[in-house]
Amino acid sequence: MIRIMDDLAEMGVECLNPIQPECMDIYRLKKDYGKRIAFYGGISTQRVLPYGTAEEVEAEARKVIEAMKENGGYITGPSQEIQEDVPYENLCALIKTANQYGSSNKL
Repeated sequence: MIRIMDDLAEMGVECLNPIQPECMDIYRLKKDYGKRIAFYGGISTQRVLPYGTAEEVEAEARKVIEAMKENGGYITGPSQEIQEDVPYENLCALIKTANQYGSSNKL
């Protein structure tokens, strides 16, 4: 993905969806391209959402949100569609954390 990010920005891509922590360095993407492209996702649907506790989901979501929301350009969300194996409590923890920490008040 990193190899084509400059090309995507030059083509006018405004938002990359999804960003998936299992296969890309989402923090590097934000650092290197966050002023040119917005990002959507970043909350693991392969590890923390289906298999973590609600507390682990909250901690992971907060970590991602705090790192990605700097200077705007981040939409909190799962890295892929939420599957049926995600416990309801974990989904609630993600929504609660996004509502609590997700607003950067910048576009």
